[in-house]
Amino acid sequence: MSEHLSVAEFDAIYDTFRTSVWRWETQPFYDEPDEREPFERWRAGEQDDLSWLRGWLNLVSSATATGRSIRRIRRSDETPSEYQRWLATAVHANVDAGEEVRALPTEQVSQLGLPSYDFLLVDDRSVAKMQFVEGRFVGANLHEESDTVDRHRAWLAAAWDQARPVDGHQRSP
Repeated sequence: MSEHLSVAEFDAIYDTFRTSVWRWETQPFYDEPDEREPFERWRAGEQDDLSWLRGWLNLVSSATATGRSIRRIRRSDETPSEYQRWLATAVHANVDAGEEVRALPTEQVSQLGLPSYDFLLVDDRSVAKMQFVEGRFVGANLHEESDTVDRHRAWLAAAWDQARPVDGHQRSP
């Protein structure tokens, strides 16, 4: 059984988690309103001041300063999408703020049997399976059943072991 979370309820997880959140990302593109303008500026060759990311970076810094961890594993395509290339230019800020970010090649995703949907493992106690419509995040279903949590925890542990750490100081072009 699951509980549906609105976007706002999902976002609130980051304010209330106790020890850790792990995000599994699979989408080649996310249609996030706050990212549209900076993405277009980047596509036009303009410098990105990362102001669109400031709220997230502050949240990460605050959480990690209190000993909580925020981890992200991104599926990385052999030929990254334009959006993925743009994200790679900003990941240094995530890492500098305290977020642990790793990338897992698509080939290994298949070998490990990882799911094709995005999810968030919260405090090793619940899983929020994220829902998207045409790249736009529209909410999540929260699961607390032990078998579901255990399966997602195992997937993340396997992915984390195989994924390569993203060095935030090697900015991608």
